[in-house]
Amino acid sequence: MSKDETKRISIDSDGESIISKVKKHKLLIVVFIFASFILAIGIFGALALQGISSASVSFATKDVPAISAMYELEELFTKENVSINRLIPLTEIDKKNADINIKVINESNNSVNNLLSNLEKIITNEEEKNSLKEATERFDLLDIKSSEFSKEVREGKMYEVEASQLLLSMQSLVLQTQEELFNLSHMISRRVHENSLVLRDKQAFMRRNILLLLICGLFIAALAGLFIGKHSVLKPMASTEEHVKELAELNDELNRSNKLLVQRDTSLSEVNDRLRQQDTVRSEFVSTVAHQLRTPLAGIKWTIDMLVNGDIGKLNVDQNTMLFKIADSNDRMIRFVNDLLSLSRMESGRLEYNFALINLQHVAESVLLDLYPVANRKQISINFRGKGINLPEVMADKDKMRVVFQNLLENSVKYSPQGGHVTIELRNRGMEVLASVIDEGMGIPKDEQKNIFNRFYRAPSAAKAESDGSGLGLYLAKNIVEGHGGKIWFESETGKGTSFYFTIPVPKGGTV
Repeated sequence: MSKDETKRISIDSDGESIISKVKKHKLLIVVFIFASFILAIGIFGALALQGISSASVSFATKDVPAISAMYELEELFTKENVSINRLIPLTEIDKKNADINIKVINESNNSVNNLLSNLEKIITNEEEKNSLKEATERFDLLDIKSSEFSKEVREGKMYEVEASQLLLSMQSLVLQTQEELFNLSHMISRRVHENSLVLRDKQAFMRRNILLLLICGLFIAALAGLFIGKHSVLKPMASTEEHVKELAELNDELNRSNKLLVQRDTSLSEVNDRLRQQDTVRSEFVSTVAHQLRTPLAGIKWTIDMLVNGDIGKLNVDQNTMLFKIADSNDRMIRFVNDLLSLSRMESGRLEYNFALINLQHVAESVLLDLYPVANRKQISINFRGKGINLPEVMADKDKMRVVFQNLLENSVKYSPQGGHVTIELRNRGMEVLASVIDEGMGIPKDEQKNIFNRFYRAPSAAKAESDGSGLGLYLAKNIVEGHGGKIWFESETGKGTSFYFTIPVPKGGTV
């Protein structure tokens, strides 16, 4: 045999040896890759779990105490306002009652001061801090006025003009502070809602990681079993025992991992249950508060109507002007309470529709009748192009459709400049009726358009231009239109205005 042949045989033998080794350790390489994959998933899961834990702590130590403090502040200021109202008509004979009400005001101020101090420690959001700062400044002025009034009472000057002016000033400061606190409460509620959505996303991500870990763990266990079973036949008994030992260790490791995964899943379930309970409590609270507010607001509206109509006595021009302003504010509160009730019913699946054949033209006209006085004050002209045309009737809830028109038209008037124009148009498109509300207002910036139909969302540009608003109008309008099987959308350009459109389907065989 030549040297070349001997060298070739040696090379072939080495090559076969390398291939044999590669085949032998192929399964181990696959197991190693999957083990690395499991480790990566575990790291991501641990980070998600850490985020969930941090969010839960934030809920317990910041969000819940902040909301609780806002409810207590509202109750204290209501009590203080009632006491001030009782002091205004008192005479010298009522000194005992006056002392009682002054004591209530001072106690309320002490409690409010403590609650505002606690809120300063809890709140970290810059916008919320600014709102709280404004409310605190108003309250400090109220506290100073209260001290001055108490001094007047001690000196026997309670029934002089200066003391009466102090009372009126205190009442005005209470209402201003309540308004600032209402805005702050709205900011906190919106932030809590956004945090809960983020927490739910992290929980869903964690569950996916757990599922992948379980699948990969089972796959590695199967590969390990296959590898040991294949080589145990070819190797001596000592090697088999080593493999059994390795398999036992691997099995123990998998058991420990499974226990850890179960513990994490249990922790996630507990967090999810707490979030669900908080969401239920919040919905029930909103529904209860809204129902409790409806009765006194209706009573206030009835009393104002009697005063305006002259049923109790004739009023002068200035008194009528003040009553119209009060009536307008009361109507806004009634609409806001109705929006809260509709939101609560939507979220709990209790919103009912009373469908009947109606003409959208009549609904739009009734809304415009209520809106013309507001538009006239801003010298805004409203052009109704759908008036007098033949439209097919649609199967819809008349009251709900009125809410849609009211929200779209009120927004157009509210965000239009002085002397602007608003156009409302209704068109028959065969299988559906198309409604459009077009204004020449400020428009909606592109980066804010994606959130415009979210509940409680108010675009920063809109909130800056007009502080009044709940952020529920467009959310309710979208849900109502889609509840009728229709669609709603908009087109907007900053500085040139906004056009909202929605469609309501016409039933088969609909009449004109």
